[in-house]
Amino acid sequence: MEKEIIKYRIETARLKNWDYSNFGFYFITICTKNMKCFFGEIRNEKLIHTDAGKIIEKEWMKTAEIRKNITLDEFKVMPNHFHGIIIIDNEYITSNEKIINWKPNSLGTITNQFKGACTKKIRNDLGAQNFAWQSRYYDRIIRSEPELYNVRNYIKYNHLNWNEDEYYRK
Repeated sequence: MEKEIIKYRIETARLKNWDYSNFGFYFITICTKNMKCFFGEIRNEKLIHTDAGKIIEKEWMKTAEIRKNITLDEFKVMPNHFHGIIIIDNEYITSNEKIINWKPNSLGTITNQFKGACTKKIRNDLGAQNFAWQSRYYDRIIRSEPELYNVRNYIKYNHLNWNEDEYYRK
């Protein structure tokens, strides 16, 4: 009797036919594996970062320093996840520099490099060998000024609603 192979791969939520290296404002959320609170805690409505949380913040700032096509907007390191708005402007990059999968300077490449740099630093500098991110991340293309305003406010005040946050873990 032949065993049925069950696939657990989740279909992508990415916009079909959209080139994520295109100019745009992108809202991303990246979570730790199993929603473990590596980055800090919220006490009396104040966000208190651990050394790992400080690494996340520093590495995010480096993202714009090392890439001339990136501008960072509002962001926040929460206890077990990260929110950020990233603006990609690749109009100066020639078509010869673009490849089909994992395009340089695309949202996926930038996010994966950020996750990799953070993981390496947290494990090596802090000895947190059990640190890991979830394999995927959430993204949304921001398409209007009102939407940008709403996302900025969501990020800015997210820690005030931590107890009701979908990523909250005690």
